[in-house]
Amino acid sequence: MTFAEILSQENAVHHLQTMLRTGRIPPALLFHGPAGCGKYAAALAFAAALNCTRTPYTGPERKKTAQATEPGDLFTAMFQPEPECETKEPPVPEKIDVPPWESCGKCLSCIQLKNGVHPDIIITGLNDQAMKTGKESGNLKVDTMREMLKKVYQHSFISPHKVFIIRDAEKLVPEAQNSLLKTLEAPPDGTIICLLSSDKNALLPTILSRSTEVKFSPLSTEAMRILLEREGIPPETAHFLAQAGQGSLDKARNIKLFRERAENAKSTDNVYRFTTTLSREPYKAREETNALLDLMIYRIRTIWKNSPEKQSTYARLLRDIIELRSFTNRNISSTGILQAALIGAESAGIKPEQLLGE
Repeated sequence: MTFAEILSQENAVHHLQTMLRTGRIPPALLFHGPAGCGKYAAALAFAAALNCTRTPYTGPERKKTAQATEPGDLFTAMFQPEPECETKEPPVPEKIDVPPWESCGKCLSCIQLKNGVHPDIIITGLNDQAMKTGKESGNLKVDTMREMLKKVYQHSFISPHKVFIIRDAEKLVPEAQNSLLKTLEAPPDGTIICLLSSDKNALLPTILSRSTEVKFSPLSTEAMRILLEREGIPPETAHFLAQAGQGSLDKARNIKLFRERAENAKSTDNVYRFTTTLSREPYKAREETNALLDLMIYRIRTIWKNSPEKQSTYARLLRDIIELRSFTNRNISSTGILQAALIGAESAGIKPEQLLGE
């Protein structure tokens, strides 16, 4: 991942590249902005440039120093020793002409990061926690942070910097945030901690005060379309999702998955059957409901503009759905909220398939 691949985040990229160019790297960085706007890609690009050696990796050569003897009888063939090999280091290649604020993509550090096996760039988040524990959770636990922090005080393996990328930082429980404070106050030399959050207000003030903020904005519709097409989505669908996602690639992906799920279940003809396609995991169901309510708001606004004879009806519906959207972060059933929104839309003459259609 390079900074050149990051779209629609010129200010954030310039901020990070300035740090790399000047060599003034804060030990704690807070990447904050809407979900799915490129924070993770920027963190990877930053870590890649920080540890890039700009020397192409060719690997060691192995050269035979002894040749096998001519095959004789069966006994001789069975006990013929393997030819010995010695490792011959290749000549040191010339440096790649890449500026300090970009990575080369060809050195050992860049290759390992691309393959997800870099020993000095450690990534954690909800998905990593679930893979290790075997349990889905909507929060990052204190045990996850403690396990990661053990590696902070270990020596780096191949790079001058150890970079810790914490995704979903807004999901850190208070105990997990407190466990970070000591490290943020006095991190070991060469240690960089990158917190990625879609809601910086969910973090403790003490963490905010110890972190250098890098602000990310919602993606442009054109950038969304390009990124979605890179994922193999047909142009017409990518154009619709780019608009419906409203600057968030994650939201666009959620809408795409829900549309596919609803289509496979053939459940768009009935509100109650439609809502059964929500995830069974409460925190995932809440995220899906948020994405669908945002889609409803976007679609109803479009319908409202094109239907002057029913604008007052659609205006009331919009107010009701915006109010329901504010309930999703409370301890209220996501299914119930979505059902109420869909029933309200049907009462106004808008069916679920109209909301999901392009």
